[in-house]
Amino acid sequence: MNWVSTVVFVCFSSMLCAQVQVTASGSLTITANPELLPPSSVTHSVTGPVNFVSAGVGAATLTLGAVSELTLSPVAPPFGCGFCFSVVAGDVVVSYSSPTPLAGVLRLTSLPVCWVNPSSVDVENDGVLEIYGTSACTVDVPVVLSPDAIDVRLLGQPVNFSGASATCNQIQRVEFLPQPTAMTTLPPACGPMLGGTLTDTATTGRNLRVHIANTNGQLGVLQVGTATPPVPGACGPATLPDAAVILVPGPNGIEFDVPVAVSLTGMFTLQFVDVTLSPFVIDWSNGLLLSV
Repeated sequence: MNWVSTVVFVCFSSMLCAQVQVTASGSLTITANPELLPPSSVTHSVTGPVNFVSAGVGAATLTLGAVSELTLSPVAPPFGCGFCFSVVAGDVVVSYSSPTPLAGVLRLTSLPVCWVNPSSVDVENDGVLEIYGTSACTVDVPVVLSPDAIDVRLLGQPVNFSGASATCNQIQRVEFLPQPTAMTTLPPACGPMLGGTLTDTATTGRNLRVHIANTNGQLGVLQVGTATPPVPGACGPATLPDAAVILVPGPNGIEFDVPVAVSLTGMFTLQFVDVTLSPFVIDWSNGLLLSV
């Protein structure tokens, strides 16, 4: 089993404070390529924050927290050494989770400042790359943190040649930004956990990303209402539904996007009901308060 260290920080905002846990795993390799000798490499297994150095060849640094950052820094070989070069390669997965639903945005940044092979950032480590290439780039990805960790894979392999650049750093950064006041997560969750992220951009307009985790049933019902129930209570209804959608959970729960029209305004409560058919059991999620 690979042990990983955990960094816990607290997001202070107008929403409920929630602990976010950040772990990391992977590997770092620093390689010297002399002109007339075979390459020589040293490798370090990542289990948490790292400051990995190979004297005269390169360094790799990983910090974890609200802002997690991987810096790969190959050192230029001595001037005049023909085809000598140094390489620092990183393959690191940074994982974000929270014991309670926490909506926000993962801000991904890639900052290459020397000659590099194409680097990439892959949210959910699913092969769909949010960032790829050799140019500086920043991308915002809406997410809902839950006990099921969201993995962000960072891949990079900058190279430094003799006399090319005394300072050569490739920086990949992952920053979690909590959701602003439009969304409020209502405790408690008795079974499934419901979270959401509301974003508003000039290109795509308003969009609500709904995430449901910890489901056990074969079916579920997402309820949307504008009034509280007559007798609200723990582990029970959080709204009088005006509309409902039947959903089929997958092995990792449910996640989908809902466009929110500009003309839609007001305060809405969402709640998910998890339905087990045999024996028949229902479980209520926490409520989610949306103000638009």
